[in-house]
Amino acid sequence: MKRIFTTLIALLLVQSVFACSANYGWYASPTSTSALNVNFYNMSTFGTTGVNSEMLEYGDGTSGYFYSSSGTLSHAYSSPGTYTATLILTNYDSATGTILCSDTLTQSITVSYGPCVTTVDTMVFGDSVILTAYTPAGTAGMTYNWSFGDGTTGTGSPVTHVYATHGAHYPSLVAYSTTAGCVDSVFLNVTTGPSTGSNVISGYINIDTAGIVTDTFTFKVWLITYDSSTHIIKAVDSETIASAYGGTPYTFSGVPSGSYLVKAHIISMPASGVFPTYIPTYHDSSAYWSGALYVVHSSSMGNYNVNIWMKRGTAISGPGFIGGDVLYGAGKTTGGGTVGAPVAGLLIYLRDSKDNIIASTYTDASGKYSISNIPLGTYSIYPEDLGYHTTPWGTINITSANPHVSGINFTQNSTSIKPGTTAVANVAAGSQSVVVYPNPTNGKVVIQWDAAKSKTATVNVTNITGQSVYNTILKIDGIDHSELNLSQLQSGMYFINIESDGNYSTQKISIMH
Repeated sequence: MKRIFTTLIALLLVQSVFACSANYGWYASPTSTSALNVNFYNMSTFGTTGVNSEMLEYGDGTSGYFYSSSGTLSHAYSSPGTYTATLILTNYDSATGTILCSDTLTQSITVSYGPCVTTVDTMVFGDSVILTAYTPAGTAGMTYNWSFGDGTTGTGSPVTHVYATHGAHYPSLVAYSTTAGCVDSVFLNVTTGPSTGSNVISGYINIDTAGIVTDTFTFKVWLITYDSSTHIIKAVDSETIASAYGGTPYTFSGVPSGSYLVKAHIISMPASGVFPTYIPTYHDSSAYWSGALYVVHSSSMGNYNVNIWMKRGTAISGPGFIGGDVLYGAGKTTGGGTVGAPVAGLLIYLRDSKDNIIASTYTDASGKYSISNIPLGTYSIYPEDLGYHTTPWGTINITSANPHVSGINFTQNSTSIKPGTTAVANVAAGSQSVVVYPNPTNGKVVIQWDAAKSKTATVNVTNITGQSVYNTILKIDGIDHSELNLSQLQSGMYFINIESDGNYSTQKISIMH
């Protein structure tokens, strides 16, 4: 009996160490900029050992990570509807990558516009502020009453107000409809600056430090120009700044009129405390240059709210390693690059199987990069450079049998970055070339093969950020063409990436419905 009792106690202890239970709650939480914002809060339980990964798929093709059992996430949906949100909880041994336990929870998230829920667009020109109210539900008889935070008020939308002093101001709005019998309040934080001869681009770098306000972060911020006709990128100014908390101010003075990008990177974080892994981010919150917001600057009027919300990666721990190098290819002449020379300082992203950015690094002076401490799983490598389309190196499997993967190399040409030495003309072995038509297309696409010799070809369609939106394997043995139906994709620019027998082809195509 004593032996049975001891065995039962041991089993209970094992279950308490390794048991996982995914659970979360949610509630609608409209903000001043999103009427469809939802807050999620983590209620999961898991074992007392191992490392946890808690990814929440929002149901609209995007996802986020909880960073603790009591963590929260905020997500703005783009349109009303019912979304299927899934929390994927995994607990694994950080030393071996072995999964100790896992669980999932799926719920339906229904979001809709409240009858009086109102958002506000803010435009700041020096000390002049334009506030525009939107009530997406289209409620009739809306009235907008403003308090500008300096003792003055206004009505209607849009409203323009000029503050007598520079700095932080706290306007608010009460929006109501007597017809619908509803009311909403919106509270804003607006920072103004000198309006005459300022010639300044400035803003704040915002990070989530989980309530820790005493440690110091160091940022590098770049002001960047880009000539789309020559693909010449130039960092016209930069500064290194330190701050004890998120909301770190930066300023570029004496900026000539023109179009600019602003990018920030955390170059050092506190040694104390536990912080998320942040990745280089463009204004206002894009990891990719194609999604960044340009700053159209006039030397007679400053830009004062060019804020950056730093994107998170994932704190990773595991036995895996991925490495490779990047070399200049044919046609890459900017920056003094010659064919075969190393590409130094190129940003490299490690992405998971859902195309979420996990970690980042840069190539060194020899064009080499490496990312270590990677958990077991499937990944892709995505080099990011302003003005260049990237074909990512996908489906890199980190396994216990093969945890170290090297030779993930890229070539940077005049307008693109592709895996290895990508011969655009050769899709299959021998002299085979490929033609994709019609272009533009309504979604029906023909791939014309030339003397097809290979049995299969892998086709992957990506959007401009390199995210995979369609993939298939085609049998091409003995046929001269294949047909794709991409009519389910939205209108826009895409890249059809074709691989066969280790050779690659990338074709740009425009879908117009």
